[in-house]
Amino acid sequence: MFEIRTLTNPNELQDVAAFQASQPGLDIQFEPTALIALAQNGGLVLGAYQGAQLVGMSISILGTETRDPNRPAMANLKLATITVGIHPDHHHRDLAYRLFVRQREIAIQQGVRLITWTEDPMDSQFAHLSLRQLGAITDRYIPNYYGTNGFSEPGQWDRLIMEWWITRPRVEERLTGSRGQLALQHYLDANGVILSPAALSDAEMVQIESLLSSTTVLLEMPGQDGRARVRTLLLSAFAAGYVATDFVQDQARNYYVLSRVPTSVFSSN
Repeated sequence: MFEIRTLTNPNELQDVAAFQASQPGLDIQFEPTALIALAQNGGLVLGAYQGAQLVGMSISILGTETRDPNRPAMANLKLATITVGIHPDHHHRDLAYRLFVRQREIAIQQGVRLITWTEDPMDSQFAHLSLRQLGAITDRYIPNYYGTNGFSEPGQWDRLIMEWWITRPRVEERLTGSRGQLALQHYLDANGVILSPAALSDAEMVQIESLLSSTTVLLEMPGQDGRARVRTLLLSAFAAGYVATDFVQDQARNYYVLSRVPTSVFSSN
């Protein structure tokens, strides 16, 4: 059994800071003093425990949807999840899902309707969680989100900005399973078109807009060596009005489901 708790005690937060340091691959790590200050000033730190052992955590802050100075903060709030970490022995136990669900419960209590986070566009496991299980969407791809330096591979710091409109019926349906999820064949039967980066010629990559004509495009995920093409394809698709609305798996292949639909469909109440 796992227990998820909101953490504010300095000793517990120091444990979270130490836990972060033991997790390879986290984009951001907080020093203990910064984490304590964050938790004492409106930030949300969740810890997942198995008995007395910390096996997962998430760190979120209150932010705003836009930088519009004329929009009142009360009507502009969001919860921005900065980092999520799960002990390697528990990656298969849906702990990340449970942490996000708990964030949602707390955000709704506070009157917040949007949670955002970033993720590596090549991380199929996280994409499945975000788009498929939670019902998040994205139409924002930020190249070099954390900047560039001589120690990172090209595209390593590219990030998708996930938007989770937590009060929408669509999200409730995903979480409760009240509406069946669509498989790859369902999208193909509805005239969805598969776009495989590995199968495209260099000439087609230059003229990618000509391939974005279907209402639904299924972008097949390549290996890590296809990162540059995924960047080009997603940037082009988002610029053409597509939104990533789902993530489907078929045997050993994974696909971003890109739908040509206004984002207001998902965010308007």
